[in-house]
Amino acid sequence: MTKEKRQIFENLEKDLLSQEKLYFINISQEDFIKMLDKKSEKNVLNILKIFFSINNNKYTMYLNDTPQCNPSRRRSIGDIFLIVTYYFPEITLKELFQGLFNLMKEKYITSDYCTQIKKRVYYRSNFNFIEYIDENNLLLSDWMEYCEMDIMLLFPKSKPPKGKRVKILKNIDGSDVIGLFGTLIIENYSSYYNECNLIEFDSFIYGHDGDGLGNNGYCWWFSKDCYEIIEEKND
Repeated sequence: MTKEKRQIFENLEKDLLSQEKLYFINISQEDFIKMLDKKSEKNVLNILKIFFSINNNKYTMYLNDTPQCNPSRRRSIGDIFLIVTYYFPEITLKELFQGLFNLMKEKYITSDYCTQIKKRVYYRSNFNFIEYIDENNLLLSDWMEYCEMDIMLLFPKSKPPKGKRVKILKNIDGSDVIGLFGTLIIENYSSYYNECNLIEFDSFIYGHDGDGLGNNGYCWWFSKDCYEIIEEKND
């Protein structure tokens, strides 16, 4: 990790630690601990599961008892940190993200970018997450590197693609994929993407899952002039 990115993380945690904490209305620290006591393990993962459960039906408040946010809202990592550390001050930003990662891996929560507040947010859903540069100019892979986690744990290839083998000739949408190889999963998908073609790459490209047709992080849509077929792949 570059010094610049590491500095972003260090400044972010320092800034969050200086901010006023948040709490769930009518949920005291003792109440939260009692909920955690019912879990088999008292760890960050279960703390976050309780957090997302409470978040569905409780307002969050500033310490001066003024409302901060309505129930059932998608939450930025900053909000989550300020709320969780009100109840458990010892939890670090690294530990918090590691817990969020494990919940995403379990498909207990997902994550995407909220265009309204212009931040990456986390919320209860079993959908695949969407990779975006967040409000701190960081990718999830940057967070994982900072937390000393393997990025490929988040993007496993769970199913081998079947189709024609291709080589990319042109970039699209600001990508840098010329010369990479992949498999053509869908050809001439005119009903949705105006005669585009879904390619799953052999390597991780920070893409998507092709609406569930491929492996998450490996797929992108291309027009025919962006690739060449190099061989037929056996099914």
